[in-house]
Amino acid sequence: MDGRSRGRTPAATASRRLAGNVGYLKTKSFYGPDIAGRRDDALATTDSLIVDVRENRSGDPMAVALLISPRRQYKVDTQLDVTVPGGRAVNPVTGTNWEGVGVRPDIAVDVEAAFDAAYALALAHVLTLGDSGVRRQIADEARLTLAGLG
Repeated sequence: MDGRSRGRTPAATASRRLAGNVGYLKTKSFYGPDIAGRRDDALATTDSLIVDVRENRSGDPMAVALLISPRRQYKVDTQLDVTVPGGRAVNPVTGTNWEGVGVRPDIAVDVEAAFDAAYALALAHVLTLGDSGVRRQIADEARLTLAGLG
């Protein structure tokens, strides 16, 4: 057996809302296309999302493509949404994907600093969304957390 089981769900090891209205999803593997339909109410209303794949060692390339590709969402009824991928992950320069070679990061940082760097970027994005009305509390929380990352 090659370690890939048909119909298995992604091995999400952590999923939560962080201070500043940032979502966090840590996964150790991607199995099957059902990851695109994964629902997590704690992440649904966050302003930014960190997908932590530092410990991810394997998975189905189609699952990753579904996770990052543009999608069209259709409301079937009040209990069911259908998400259909609208593309395939392809490097525009090489015409290939990451399978077998990995992904070069946009911002290179040491693994020990990766979470803080990603969190700081996510919080900076949250602060671009405004700080008046209902956003005031979120923006204050994001500023305080960002200052603590120092």
